[in-house]
Amino acid sequence: MKTCLLLTLCLLSLVSAVQADEKEDLVAAEKAQMRKTYLPVLQVELSNLQRICQLSPAELEQAIQAGKEAMNDQIDKHEFAPGRAVARNVGVENGGMMVLAGRARQQPLSRDSLEHAIRQRLLPLLNAEQKNRYEEELQRQSDFARDAVVEHLVVVLENRLGLSAAQREEVTTGLKEYWKADWEQQLQVLNNYDHYIPTVPGQAVVPHLDKKQQLIFQGMRQVSFSAARPFGGAIVIDDIDLGEE
Repeated sequence: MKTCLLLTLCLLSLVSAVQADEKEDLVAAEKAQMRKTYLPVLQVELSNLQRICQLSPAELEQAIQAGKEAMNDQIDKHEFAPGRAVARNVGVENGGMMVLAGRARQQPLSRDSLEHAIRQRLLPLLNAEQKNRYEEELQRQSDFARDAVVEHLVVVLENRLGLSAAQREEVTTGLKEYWKADWEQQLQVLNNYDHYIPTVPGQAVVPHLDKKQQLIFQGMRQVSFSAARPFGGAIVIDDIDLGEE
């Protein structure tokens, strides 16, 4: 009896060890795939940095190492659930995007969070002049994205509400004042559905409308999506040698 019990315990321990090894292998494989997916983002960020700051070879090597560290840290922060992560997280596939209906929020492994992490690692490597040029360019890019999204929203509202020129200007100012960065991702998901708009604050729009327009605006389909920009794409930037196979 004791022999059977000991044998059973040994077998259970062996099975647990095998399962643990298999899980480690799956996690390692998922991390490797994720790293491969992230590398194009790092390429873009480093190419952007080099174009703006004209780094020396030594400075560029430092930036490459810092970027890789940021990328690996992002991967290590992810809670892996091999075999279940995709089915659990992805609700709708739209043009390579991960889309979840519901409260809009950035996903922990979104392209935006990776870009932010890389940039935070790169900034301390720059001298005062380089840092100033880099931050100015990033701000210009951010402003351009905001203005493009707001202009798109105003066109949709103008078509539905019949805005006057003065109202168009007022609504544009209001949307910029209450701007939320996740509108950009949501509009990329909804680009074929111009009868939908992201959930925008009423105070950015309603005060500038007449009574009839307010009723129409209240009836418009406003939908919050949680969406992450895709990591891939047809355009490949590979002017920075990352030393990767």
